[in-house]
Amino acid sequence: MITFKCPTCSHKLKAKYSKIGQTISCPVCDEKIKIPILDKCPNCGEPIVLEGKKQNAFLSQNSIALINEFNEKNFSIMCQKCGTNPYYNTINKIRDKIKELYEAGRTLLNQVPIVSTHSPQNWDYNVLDIVTSQTVSGTGFISDIASSFTDFFGATSGTYNQKIKDSEKLCKQILRVNAVNLNANAIIAVDIDYSSVGKTTGMLMVCMTGTAVQLKNTKEVLEEYRANQLTELISSMEEIKRLENILKKESSRK
Repeated sequence: MITFKCPTCSHKLKAKYSKIGQTISCPVCDEKIKIPILDKCPNCGEPIVLEGKKQNAFLSQNSIALINEFNEKNFSIMCQKCGTNPYYNTINKIRDKIKELYEAGRTLLNQVPIVSTHSPQNWDYNVLDIVTSQTVSGTGFISDIASSFTDFFGATSGTYNQKIKDSEKLCKQILRVNAVNLNANAIIAVDIDYSSVGKTTGMLMVCMTGTAVQLKNTKEVLEEYRANQLTELISSMEEIKRLENILKKESSRK
């Protein structure tokens, strides 16, 4: 808080640092008073310089609030001298937290159920939206089948099968990511299709579509561990969105 006197009646007044420069009325004489601008930072004692090459202005209240939130501090005012490093350290801390949450999310992603059933038994859910995924693999798939159809089902079938499985696995992960971005925790009515890309390129496309849903009774229809993992995943994604929005807002203020 900043303390000052009314120039008319000498009544002592207090105001928050965030109100510096604003005009208020004296509660005793009703005189209009502009809250004085400080010449030194109350936090570090450095002079406040608003002009010239060596400027040192007060940090914005938004920046101070950010520092307080992520560092468990309670600063009410800071200047560029004492606040710039803590501010950028906080931004880096937010980025590190986002990376940490993404890493945790990757391990939890496999817990999102993917089923081909259109109405799974006993599931209570809200439909959110359709989700899709596509992968293209350069396997020589078509040309090899054309040249040696029997060989495809013989000695080399394991190789092709593995490539197809890898494409399916990647497709499922993309489908899960798209669903979780909608705050979904399950995907129903999933369909998978295969097609070649071009006549001679030997490229195989795997496409998946499904309906992203928000399963409401996870603990009733899924194992307890899996239900808890899904709850943790959705919470992590919501926190990621919140942190990314903070970074976006801070970037737009620069």
